[in-house]
Amino acid sequence: MMFYERLVSEGGDRLYYQFDNAVTACQYKAVIDVASQYVSRKAKVLDWSCGNGHFSHFLTTKCDDVHATSFDDNINSVLMGNPKFSFKRIEPEEHTKLPFSDGEFDSVFSIGVLEHVHETGGDQVASLLELNRIIKNGGHFLCFHLPNAHSIVERMGQFVPQWVRTRFHLGSPHSRRFSRENVVAMLKQSGFSMVEYGFYNLMPRNSINALPEVLKKSAHFADIYNAIDSFLQANFSKYSTQSYFVAKKL
Repeated sequence: MMFYERLVSEGGDRLYYQFDNAVTACQYKAVIDVASQYVSRKAKVLDWSCGNGHFSHFLTTKCDDVHATSFDDNINSVLMGNPKFSFKRIEPEEHTKLPFSDGEFDSVFSIGVLEHVHETGGDQVASLLELNRIIKNGGHFLCFHLPNAHSIVERMGQFVPQWVRTRFHLGSPHSRRFSRENVVAMLKQSGFSMVEYGFYNLMPRNSINALPEVLKKSAHFADIYNAIDSFLQANFSKYSTQSYFVAKKL
């Protein structure tokens, strides 16, 4: 929340739809809490396939050497002008041939990326092998927003009409969802060992963007929504929408 409040004070909520309101932004609470344990000011880190750069923006508050890749040039001028940030546009086939040297990074981050690589002709294990190559020995790969195989929201989403998903920013159900067993198997094939694994966000978050401003910007609404999600998460975490894992290069 400290990062979100700082971002809002600087007008950053207008740069990234992910931080449009506190409820939507809080989907990244677990992401930021975990990531903060594995970065340092002197670390060289990569935001792999960074999208609009919302997570890269966070990383620049923790590290002085932040790099990012994406298929699109969708980075705002504020982030591009940050001296701590460096961006490279890549092609889809470069998921398994990244333009970086062996052992170049202390940590690499995937925020909603690994689960999609097969949709552009790639393969999860092939991408992990390439990420392993560019991470230093003993360095970390941190993967967030991985769709949980047991997610209630994902299963219910299969029955929601497309026009409803569009209207309420629900997106489409992921074509692949992952269990802990899936992750362990992928890591074993790609030279990583599991450090930690967890779940977060049982209730939908991006759909809040479709609500009226007076409601979605309400601090009371955010407190209630987050309290309900925290209760459900504490008791039914297995059914959360997202999972994450931290892996160490062997």
